[in-house]
Formats: sequence, C-alpha cells, structure tokens
Amino acid sequence: MWKVGDMVRCGADGVCKIEDRQILTLMPGVKKEYFILKPVYSEGTTVYMEIQDAQNRFRAPLTKDEADAMIDAIPESERRLDGPDHDAVQVGSLLRDGDLESLMGEVSILYQRGVQRRKQGKDHRAADIQNLRRAETAINRELAYSLGIRPEEVSGYIKKRLGK
Repeated sequence: MWKVGDMVRCGADGVCKIEDRQILTLMPGVKKEYFILKPVYSEGTTVYMEIQDAQNRFRAPLTKDEADAMIDAIPESERRLDGPDHDAVQVGSLLRDGDLESLMGEVSILYQRGVQRRKQGKDHRAADIQNLRRAETAINRELAYSLGIRPEEVSGYIKKRLGK
C-alpha cells in the first residue's frame, strides 16, 4: 500500500510525491479518503486521488536501470504506420495509464507520419503536433526523474546513449 512520502507514477500527472492523506468532501455530502499529490515537474499543481483508485492508478517510478533499458530498446520497438489512425484518444489513454513504452511507440508513429507528410509536401497535422508534444513532455519528465537529469536534457541523453 502507498504511504505519505512515497514517489509514484500517476498517469498523465507523471511522477508525484504523496504529500498527505486526508478525508475530504470534494462533492457535497460525500466524504472520501484521498491522497494529496504534488507532481515533480508541475510546480504549484496539486492532484487529489481517491485512495481506493490509487492501487490501480499508481506505479513505482522507473529505476535508472529500467529507464536505460527502455531507451536501449527504442531501435527495436519502432512501429509502422500501417495500423489505425493514432489520435488524441490513443495518446490520452496512454498518458492516463502511464504506459511509457507504448507512449514511446506513439511518438515514433507520430514522428514517422510527420516525415511522410513532409515528403508529400504537406504540413504536419496540428493534432499530431499537439499529441507529439504531450507525449514527449510526459516521457521526458518520467525519464528525467528516473535518470536524475532535467527534462530538457533527456533528448540529448537518449541520442548519446544510442550513439546518434
């Protein structure tokens, strides 16, 4: 069971510290017990998570070794564009679920689609740009925490690690 002081991955909110545990009335007449979370990279943000939902929504942050292994697997995990359209629903679902590996696959797909569209003389789709930014931000924040670096350093770390 999670406790105050633990660091957790919490879906789209990323890595958070459990700051407190309180019984709150967030809906009129309904008292429930909540974890109060502070996202590591969203200063001034507070997240309230029902304790009964925490078991399904929280995961331990990646260790440095796990983060490095995930980065090392990037070349083998590249996916192709022959599947269904990848949109905000897909990216949003992966962000909520905290499925970092699948989210990295979506980034690959969105990037490939952009390259393909540029070759055709077309602009990148606005929705793809937005989804790419959301996904990259989530990935960079999580990997930054696990690697002990700043989110803006993650891209360089990945390139160096993969020898690019």
